[in-house]
Amino acid sequence: MSFLWYALPVVALPVGAAVFHVVRTLFISPLFDPMKKVSGPESTGLMRSHMYLVMNANKTPKTCDELVKKHGKTMRIDGFGSWDPRLYTLDQRALTYILNNSNKYQKPWQSRDVIGALIGYGMLATEGTTHRLQKKIITPAFSSANLKDFLPIFFNKAKELLSQWDTLMETSMQDDKKIVSSQIDVYHWMARAAFDMIGLAGFDYAFNAVRNEDSPVYLAYKRMFGMTLDQGRSAGSLIMSLYCPWFHKLFPDEYQKAIVKNHKIIYAKCKELVETKREAVLKEMEYGNKGEPAKDVLSRLLKSNLSTSIPENQRLPDKDLMDNINTMLFAGSDTTSLALAWTLHLLALHPEIQTSLRSELVSLQQSAADPADPSLFSALDELPQLDNVIRESLRVIPPVHSSLRVAMEDDVIPTADPVLMSDGTLNKDGVYIKKGTYVHVALEGMNMVRDIWGEDAVEFRPDRWNDLPEAVKQNPGIYAGSMTFSHGPRACIGVRFSVMIIKTFLYFTLTSYRFEPLARIAKGNRVMVRPYPNGEWGKPSRLPLRVIRINSSN
Repeated sequence: MSFLWYALPVVALPVGAAVFHVVRTLFISPLFDPMKKVSGPESTGLMRSHMYLVMNANKTPKTCDELVKKHGKTMRIDGFGSWDPRLYTLDQRALTYILNNSNKYQKPWQSRDVIGALIGYGMLATEGTTHRLQKKIITPAFSSANLKDFLPIFFNKAKELLSQWDTLMETSMQDDKKIVSSQIDVYHWMARAAFDMIGLAGFDYAFNAVRNEDSPVYLAYKRMFGMTLDQGRSAGSLIMSLYCPWFHKLFPDEYQKAIVKNHKIIYAKCKELVETKREAVLKEMEYGNKGEPAKDVLSRLLKSNLSTSIPENQRLPDKDLMDNINTMLFAGSDTTSLALAWTLHLLALHPEIQTSLRSELVSLQQSAADPADPSLFSALDELPQLDNVIRESLRVIPPVHSSLRVAMEDDVIPTADPVLMSDGTLNKDGVYIKKGTYVHVALEGMNMVRDIWGEDAVEFRPDRWNDLPEAVKQNPGIYAGSMTFSHGPRACIGVRFSVMIIKTFLYFTLTSYRFEPLARIAKGNRVMVRPYPNGEWGKPSRLPLRVIRINSSN
């Protein structure tokens, strides 16, 4: 009895503290949250969320437009429930402020840990000083001058892809004409090609995924992300991995075992690449360059990292280098392959635009001494319709649908438009936000605001880029006035790299093939915006098109 008497306070204190924390979080804190004073969709319950309104990529163009009409560009939404009020804004000034002030508005630690568990703590998963140091070392490798060295890689890989597609072609008769065609999952093939190009341009390493899929590293990525994206993960497992990581280390589930197994394969190759490239760079620095200098991103990154202009305490350790290799392979290949697949899909749905763009590309091809010479890219880069199609495709279907930030301190966010409050009044002084409040950065949403882009903002219309509305010039974003590649210190540093790949592949594919739709394609917001035929959510993402061989003169 005496033991229980003494043990009771020991048990009661932590239990009481936990109960108080839950009560304060769910019932007390929301009463004093300034976001509750901002207008927004009606709260439907303590644990009911508004995420379906702002995260469903198939519906957001319509639902977000309806929300703006009712609540204005800056509104409150419920995250996990009515106790979790969040800021959702499509206000140009507000988003510019949020994304420019990356110290005040950071990626939540939960998001960073989920990313870090998959691809390591590279630039996508770090904040503050660590992110700034990584960016300082890595950015020079993506300069315009350096990127031109990758053009032979892009051209050769595009020709290799065409060669593989030609082996899939079958001959049939249609309207008394011979048709050479095939049904091809363009996303699957673009993913393989992009992975190869990141390997060659990034690390001077040939994965050869276009020719076959038996590369251990490629298969490790495919298995790891296939499990993450297509099989899903229970909410309980995810919560345990975030808040009790020690538990998963002691008692790993099948998902965790697969991640660890594939990580070993990936990081063994990353370590090998870093050690091999470092040895070559050190020899070059000591004895001088006796041949063609290495031009891959990793070699340039190592040169920058080992430069005497970089203080010893600011150099990236090997773990950071390997994490950023992993990040490049994932972020670089996945975003680029999705952008290419969605562009071909949109062109298949709009054959008149596809035909017009093909004419522009064929004219360039016919005027070139060698249509497969990478020096042709300078002329290719200046084609107006090609630019318009890519900009418009990336605007209407950005590979990354949205992002998330958290306020690191109490703040007042300035807005261009008055903020509608829940009592019907207008606040012209911006929106007050308290520390810990989540902010949804709607990349797609900003790309479709009607009073910025026009009444047909949700439509795929490439010629809009010939005469953009004046309001677009006020938009945040580092690429053509759109938010596709984000804005501010955390904006994508590989945007030029990605666009070069897209232009190259569109040049080769559209001058060789015609594309037609095969099925209704739904958009699934699973880490990135992925294609699913007829809403086949339980199956791997794919985008099948009918690909028809054409003569180069057509």
